[in-house]
Amino acid sequence: MTSFALLPPALRQGLRGLSLCVGGFSAEAAQGVAGLALEDLARLVDRSLVRAVSPGRYDLHETSRAYAHACLKEREEEASALEERFARFYLQIPASCLADTGAHREAQVVARVGAELENIRRAWEIAIRRRDFTMLAEAVDGVYRATRHPGRDAEGHDLLWSLVEALEALPTRTEALERLLVMARVRLGHF
Repeated sequence: MTSFALLPPALRQGLRGLSLCVGGFSAEAAQGVAGLALEDLARLVDRSLVRAVSPGRYDLHETSRAYAHACLKEREEEASALEERFARFYLQIPASCLADTGAHREAQVVARVGAELENIRRAWEIAIRRRDFTMLAEAVDGVYRATRHPGRDAEGHDLLWSLVEALEALPTRTEALERLLVMARVRLGHF
């Protein structure tokens, strides 16, 4: 893709990072996942590699995503680092449910989780594949709280079930992993 090749290296790396996003991303995610400032996003929009889909919300054109993702797959170390940043960024969204228990704040977080659900699901899958159970342990209560609302309960059930399956598949578990397994099973029982 010629326009991709003409970009400065930092913007090419940023696009590779954004190729992990599913269903769009916020300007905050572009910064947190791919290290792109708002001015960088504007440059990518001007070059028709990224489109603004609503105020503060962006998405890659599908051909840009496919090409950037293929380029990312060729760079194992970069892909690993970007996947970790992606998972950390998106799994902190449901974890923020725990920071403030006020009804107004929780409603905002639930709405944000809804907007980012596809990316949160992908982040969860990445963390499970990488066996980053520390990251998952930090997110499990937030995922539970953010998805036990009408219309989100099936998603919460599926995410927690995938964690239970991953933990049960381990040949041995530390005490911390046993506690995480119990916590996930208990949360799962509420769906």
